[in-house]
Amino acid sequence: MSLQTLDPTEKDVLSFWVLTDPHLFHDDNGALMGIPTWQSFTAAEALVDVPADAWLLTGDLAQDHKLDTYLKLKGHLGAKPWYWVAGNHDDPAAMAQAFGPPVKRLHNKHWQVLLLNSHDPGKVSGWLAEEELAWVERWASADLHTLVVLHHHPLPCQSTWLDHHQLKNGQALMARLAAYPKAKAVLFGHIHQEVDQEVDGVRLLATPSTCVQFKPHSHDFAVDAQSPGGRYLALLPNGRIDTRVVRLAQGQFQPDANASGY
Repeated sequence: MSLQTLDPTEKDVLSFWVLTDPHLFHDDNGALMGIPTWQSFTAAEALVDVPADAWLLTGDLAQDHKLDTYLKLKGHLGAKPWYWVAGNHDDPAAMAQAFGPPVKRLHNKHWQVLLLNSHDPGKVSGWLAEEELAWVERWASADLHTLVVLHHHPLPCQSTWLDHHQLKNGQALMARLAAYPKAKAVLFGHIHQEVDQEVDGVRLLATPSTCVQFKPHSHDFAVDAQSPGGRYLALLPNGRIDTRVVRLAQGQFQPDANASGY
């Protein structure tokens, strides 16, 4: 496990750009439900309109699970600081081989960011191993505002088909966070839609995918006409989070409306 001081200076605000669920292929022309995922990813990158301290990539980075795809992504991102968590479509071993060991904790003088592995091998749903939950308990008691980052949504998002594939022990995570007043938020991907809500004092934030969007509040699989996007996060010294979602112009990268799954 790696610990990292993201910003050891006296800077008060810690900021991130969040991109998630790009479902990239090694092939430049690889597509998911009609959307060429490298093209939509680079278009979403171009939405970045202010500097940030780092980027967070919250899973499902490679649809084809190939080491070469992760290496290609690493080369594409270049020297900018960025951090990752694995999604259900990812291969964590190949990711670590390409990117290096996963960073598990970032911090500055006001905040810490805990990056958790919710990948459950062979399953679409997520699971936090006991050592991940113990990691949360170890650090959530620190005198720092806390943001938890993982791939899977910890509580139902009110889309029946997606909620079959949520974090299966999400209640265990939320119970631990509720015990610590400085546990401020959980940031996740997986559901390919925007969420911003508060449960028991903990803010839940989901980011749109950089490729296809899923229609909110759907009983069965359904794609949405919303455009790909990303999220900007600013972690303020008083524990507040300023955040906004940015999207490409409506009509860009429309998915196959007849898709029945992916």
